[in-house]
Amino acid sequence: IWIITELCHLGHLGEYSSDYHLTTEHHLHLMKQNSSALAYLHGLDPPLLHRDINPSNIMLTLEDGKHVVKLTDFGVSHVMDSDRSKFTFSVQGTEVYMSPELLDEKWSGKDSKVGTLYSVQYLAGADIFAAALVFYQMILTTPGKCITHAEASIRGISREMLKNRREMEQDKQTEMLDPIQTNTNDSKLVVHIKSLLRTMMHIEPECRKLMDKVEESIDALIDTYNIAHSVPNTAYILKKCLVHQLHFTADDRVGFSP
Repeated sequence: IWIITELCHLGHLGEYSSDYHLTTEHHLHLMKQNSSALAYLHGLDPPLLHRDINPSNIMLTLEDGKHVVKLTDFGVSHVMDSDRSKFTFSVQGTEVYMSPELLDEKWSGKDSKVGTLYSVQYLAGADIFAAALVFYQMILTTPGKCITHAEASIRGISREMLKNRREMEQDKQTEMLDPIQTNTNDSKLVVHIKSLLRTMMHIEPECRKLMDKVEESIDALIDTYNIAHSVPNTAYILKKCLVHQLHFTADDRVGFSP
C-alpha cells in the first residue's frame, strides 16, 4: 500500500515567514484562506473541529503564482456531538494557542492539563480563538524574522484573560477584556485587523465571530484597501522549489508497482 500526499514546497507558515519579508497585506491573504478552510469545517453537518490550529499546521504552496494555504494535521480533530455542546476528550493541541475555556477549571471542573480527560464545552469558538492568535502572531512578526519570534507576545494570553476575568468578577466589574492592544503608530489596516481579532477572542466562546463572518470581514478589508494577492521574491521561491525537488532521488520518488 502506497500513501501519496501533496508536497507543499513552501513548508509551514512559521518556516515561510522566516525566509521571506511578508507584509501585513501578504498576511491578510493568508488569513483569508485559513478562515475559509475553517469556515468550511465548521459549516459541515455535523461540524468538524480541528482543535490544533497553529502555524506549523498551516502549510503553503504556490498555484498559478499565488500563495495557497493548506490546513493540515487532523490527528486530534473531532466531529461535534449532535447536541453541539459537550463531549469528553483528552486536552490536546498546542497550549500557546488554546482558548481560555480549555484552560479554566470553571468550564472543566478540574485544573486543566494537556492529556487530562474531562467533559468540557468545546465549541467552534476554540478553533476561532486559536486562529485569532495565529493571525495576531502574523501581524506582530517583524519582516525577515521567524514567526516564532512573535510567539512571546501571544504566549499566556488565554491565562492572562482568565486571571483578569476572575479579578473583574471579584470586583463586580463588567468592562470588556481586551487582549489586543492597538498602538498609535499602527496603520489604519492594522487597526482594522486588530478590531477583527477582538471579535474572535471574546472571553465567552459563544460570543466569538464565526469563521464565515471572519472571512467576509477580511474580504471587505481586501476590497477597501485594494490589496493585490502578490508573492514576495517569486524568482527565489521558484528556485527554492526546484532545488527541493532535485533533492529527491529515484528511489525516494513515490510510485506504484504493477
